[in-house]
Amino acid sequence: MPKNIFKKTRQTKAEKDIKIEFIGKITTLLTAGFGLVAALAWNDAIQSFFKLIPIESTEVGAKFLYAIIVTIIIVLVVYYANRASEFAIHEIELSKKRMAERAREKAKK
Repeated sequence: MPKNIFKKTRQTKAEKDIKIEFIGKITTLLTAGFGLVAALAWNDAIQSFFKLIPIESTEVGAKFLYAIIVTIIIVLVVYYANRASEFAIHEIELSKKRMAERAREKAKK
């Protein structure tokens, strides 16, 4: 008789950790891919906008101004995203510690 492949089996902690890590990596890759597509779309739009600004030495000046402004914005976004990520990780760790403490207290009773 064939084995039921749809039957749920218990996963070990290592299997769950690998599954969570895999999902996290796929999510990161998808986000990066969509971010690149959006960035390329905005790149053309912003470059067109900076061409409208009258700057001496025409297009070269506009490109440098564009590069400087975009760099500053990206640095700020990455900085604050990293801070938010660190905060979230810290909160998750605190939550896990609290849950473990509650479980120990419950086990003592």
